[in-house]
Amino acid sequence: MSIAPRPGGGLTHATVRHDTVHGRVEVAWRITDRRMSVEATIPDGTEAKVVLPLHPGSLVVDVTGGTHSWRYDLPDGHGSRPEYTLDTPLRTLAEDPAVWHALSQVFTRHFPGIPIDGTAPEAAGVSLNTVLGYLPGASDELKADFSAALARGEGTR
Repeated sequence: MSIAPRPGGGLTHATVRHDTVHGRVEVAWRITDRRMSVEATIPDGTEAKVVLPLHPGSLVVDVTGGTHSWRYDLPDGHGSRPEYTLDTPLRTLAEDPAVWHALSQVFTRHFPGIPIDGTAPEAAGVSLNTVLGYLPGASDELKADFSAALARGEGTR
């Protein structure tokens, strides 16, 4: 079997249990104080390839039945993100799911029914300030909502 947890989206821990024909498999991971812990229990008589998430050396280990655990420091820079501004290109903002979700809510509130595509080729050269420049009489409320969305998205990681 293959065990490859994928932390992200603001989650700091997860646990899964699955009953197989050979017995129960359990996997848990947790990020605490810049350290990752991973625990895996697999049934006797089975083998698993474990991909340790966020491991600085991209470690992959083969294990046999039993309970196994790993603890290691997260790589430098993990959890940090660039500081987004109203001048950050839409494509860059769209690559960050938390920020893009917050911005999409602003677009939906102010421009219902008008889609915004941060992955379009032209999004690489368009910022929120550019969008504001194309809107005659863009309100201070819209600009404040964009700024608040950038801050909310940053707070979710």
